[in-house]
Amino acid sequence: MRTSSLLAVAAASIQHVYTAAYDAEIASALQGRLRIKDAGFTCSVLEAVLGSEVVVTFEDSKYTAQEQANYSPTCWLSAACFVSPEDIDQVSAAVRIIGALQTTFSIRSGGKNLNPGFASIDESGVLLSLAKLTRLELAEDEGSLNIGPGVLWDEVYDFVVPKGLVVVGSRYNQVGVPGFLLGGGISFYTNQYGVAIDNIKSFTVVLASGKVVVASSFKYCDLYKALKGGNSNFGVVVNFELYTYPHETLHWQTRGYNPEDAGATLEAYAEFQLTGMSDPLARVDMNIFGDRPIIIMIYNGGAPPPGTFDAFLNLTVPFEELVPPTSGTYLELQAIQAIRFINEHPHNYGETFSHTINGTYMAEIEQVFLELMVEPSNTYEDFSFLWVPVAMPASVARDDNVLGIEPVEQQWHEWMIEWDNDEYNDAMLELGRNVTAVLTAATDEAGTLLPYLFMNTAGGSQPVLQSYGEENVAFMKAVAKKYDPTAVFQRQFGGWLLRDL
Repeated sequence: MRTSSLLAVAAASIQHVYTAAYDAEIASALQGRLRIKDAGFTCSVLEAVLGSEVVVTFEDSKYTAQEQANYSPTCWLSAACFVSPEDIDQVSAAVRIIGALQTTFSIRSGGKNLNPGFASIDESGVLLSLAKLTRLELAEDEGSLNIGPGVLWDEVYDFVVPKGLVVVGSRYNQVGVPGFLLGGGISFYTNQYGVAIDNIKSFTVVLASGKVVVASSFKYCDLYKALKGGNSNFGVVVNFELYTYPHETLHWQTRGYNPEDAGATLEAYAEFQLTGMSDPLARVDMNIFGDRPIIIMIYNGGAPPPGTFDAFLNLTVPFEELVPPTSGTYLELQAIQAIRFINEHPHNYGETFSHTINGTYMAEIEQVFLELMVEPSNTYEDFSFLWVPVAMPASVARDDNVLGIEPVEQQWHEWMIEWDNDEYNDAMLELGRNVTAVLTAATDEAGTLLPYLFMNTAGGSQPVLQSYGEENVAFMKAVAKKYDPTAVFQRQFGGWLLRDL
C-alpha cells in the first residue's frame, strides 16, 4: 500500500480514536493496514491528524531546537518526532493514537530531568511536549491557581506574587512545573506547608483511554492520592490546581565559608534542624560547591525572632557575607537563586539518599564524597561537583500521599557532577552509580540510612517507587490497573514505572 493510502486509512481510522471511547482492539483490527510499534509510522499518523504545526519530524527546520530543549545535553536524544499539542483535546488525541499503535513515548515539560530517556527518547519513540499548555488562571475566590504543564516557575511567580499571593513551588525559577510537582517538590515554604505535592488541590489528567478526568480529594480520590508521588504511571497531567497562600515579606542572608570549615557548618546545620526548625517559618538551604559551603538563612515573615539562626550566627569560623540581611518579596528572593541554572549547558548527573540527623556523621559523609571526587577531578577536564544536604522536618510525613516518608527529622542528600565532553557520558553515569553505592553503604553502616528516595534528585537507576514501601506500591499498582487497564503507560512509557517492581 502506498504511503498516501496508508495515511488515508490512518486518518480515517484515527477519527474514531479522536472522538470516541478507546477501543482496546483497534490495533489488532487494523493490522495489515497500519504498522504498530513503528515510531516513524506513528509520527506520520500524528501529523496527518494533528497537523505539521504540532508534529515536528527529522526533516523539519525546528527539529534541532526541539531535540536540544532539554537542560542537559545528555538528554538531547533524537526522537522519531516531537509532538506539541496546543490544547487538552490534542493531548487526548495524541495519547490515543500512540496507545493504539503501541509506540513507545516520553513526556517533556520543562525538560530539567537529568536522566536520559525520562523526559527524552531516541528514534524508537515519540516525544510528547507539553510546552504549549501554558494556562495561568486564578480561581474566582483566589484560593487556588490553575497552572498548565508548559509553564516555568518564574512565570508562575511573576503572575501570582504581584497579586499578594504565593504557591508552594520550586526554589529555582527555570524549572518546569510538572516534573517538580510530581516528584514531590521542595520549596522555601516546605517547613510551613509541606512538600509541594501536598499543596495540590486537583490534577486534570488525560488517561490512556483519552478520557479527561479531574482528580481531587472529592472525586477520583484514589487517583489523586496515587499521583502524589506516583509520577507518570497513570496518565498525562495537563493541569495542576495549587492552593494559594498570602504573600508575606521574607528576610534572608547568605554566607560563604572556607572549605576547611565544612564540617563545622554541617554540624551547625544539624543543630539548626533540631532547634531552629521548630519554627516553621525558618529555613536554611546549604550548597557545597566543590568543597566550599554556602548557606542561605530564610525567614517567612520579616525579621526572624532572636535565636532562630543562632546555630550559624554563633559559629566562630571565618565567613564571607555574600548577601547581607535583606527583607523583600518572594520575587527578589527567587532572583538570587536563578544562578543554579545559569550555565553553558554542561552535562549533568546526580543521585540522592536520605538519613536521620547526626551532625558528626554529616561531616564525615561529606568527606567521603570529596574523596570520591579526587580521582575524577584529576582525570576529566571541566569536571565539577556539588553536594547538597537538605533539611526536612518530620512534619512532611503524611498519609494522604504515597511517598512513605517516615515521621522523623531527616536529611535528603543530593549530589551532582557536571562535565563538558560528550566522550565522558558513560563514564560519568557509571561514576554516579558507584558514588551512591559507597555513600549509602557508609550511611547504612552508621545506622542512619532511611529508605526514602526523593524523586526530583534521584538517578534513573535508583528504586524510587520501591522506597515508598510495599503498601504504597501495592496501592499504586491497583490504581494503575484501574485507570490504565491496557497498561499503555507500563508497556510504552519510560522512567520510574510500577512495571519494574
